[in-house]
Amino acid sequence: MNEAREIYAGQRLAKTIGYIWAFIVAMFIDPGLNALAAEVNPAEAPSMSDPTVNQVFEAARAGHVDQARQMMNQVLANHPHSARAHYMAAQIDADLRNFGEARDELKTAEQIDPGLPFANAQAVAALRKQIALGGAEAAGPVRGSASNPGLVEELPVTAQADVLKRQIAEAIKTNRDQDALASLDQYHQLEKKGAQIPPLILFIEAQVAKKSGDPWRAYGALTAFLKVAHESDNHYQDAIAMYSELSANPAVKAQIAARAEAERRRQQ
Repeated sequence: MNEAREIYAGQRLAKTIGYIWAFIVAMFIDPGLNALAAEVNPAEAPSMSDPTVNQVFEAARAGHVDQARQMMNQVLANHPHSARAHYMAAQIDADLRNFGEARDELKTAEQIDPGLPFANAQAVAALRKQIALGGAEAAGPVRGSASNPGLVEELPVTAQADVLKRQIAEAIKTNRDQDALASLDQYHQLEKKGAQIPPLILFIEAQVAKKSGDPWRAYGALTAFLKVAHESDNHYQDAIAMYSELSANPAVKAQIAARAEAERRRQQ
């Protein structure tokens, strides 16, 4: 389980680094509000009191994101119709995890300059995903369309899977087994939309189910794991050992016998 946690922590860190890198790329692709804004729209010409993009960038790079946002507030006050200013504010808000504000700033930037032609397309896409995933996480665990019909289910399947992986990892980290199993249930629902459940997810499900006192679910997850995993895969030998243990569990044996009997009667 510790290794599984480390894998998910590493994935989360990699995504965060990716978002920050997209922010840096966008800043370098856009040499600055001052020069480019003046070229495209005279109304965005810099004020003497404006912080420079380098100052904003240095503050963000040094980890002073709150200070960078304050600088952007000053720029926005002087240039409320600058698409670049609102776009940069969206990036900073996203890094501050103020996803609602980031979404609003990005929307304003697109209303002012549709398509954001001044920005790197990959950076824009990364920002959209960061806002969507962050907003979905803030909304809490996915509970299905009846009670949470909004943000998460509007995401692409791969993005929904990313949200659920994070929820599973966070639940395991804080020993909330039932929340982890609920998120795993939602992950299985994605199979109906064409998603494939990674072997590691199945192995984690087996471990969590076994720990929470549901040997039958653990047995089923391991059965699914062994159908798709290879002997060289991580956790394969652990899965074999756990499968043997669960196969001898009285509750599991009773379930297997009951299903076999039901199948026999069905075929009569």
